[in-house]
Amino acid sequence: MKINNEDTEYRKVLKDFFDEIIDLYKHCKYEKPILLYDVAEKDITAWPYEKFKSVLFSEESQMLLEKGYRKSLLANKILIVVSDSIRQIIKTCAIDKTSQHQIDVAEFKLIY
Repeated sequence: MKINNEDTEYRKVLKDFFDEIIDLYKHCKYEKPILLYDVAEKDITAWPYEKFKSVLFSEESQMLLEKGYRKSLLANKILIVVSDSIRQIIKTCAIDKTSQHQIDVAEFKLIY
């Protein structure tokens, strides 16, 4: 199994900001937002799903986001989008709302 260094970096950030992620999600949980971590800005924000989906350029990226979003809703998880303008990639991962320890095994999926 190949270890992806950027995913390791993203996991560390998500663990470090787990409490802030949960607080932000709780603040707008009824809207079932997507949380966006901007690597360059080192900032986490909440986005309505449809608004975020509309800013993705390709139809394939939109479809991948929709699949991940629906899957996270069914699993009662938070979908986090990692936007890394330095590496020019966008990845998603779904995390549990109760434990930061499961972030160690969170699977990141490339959508752009």
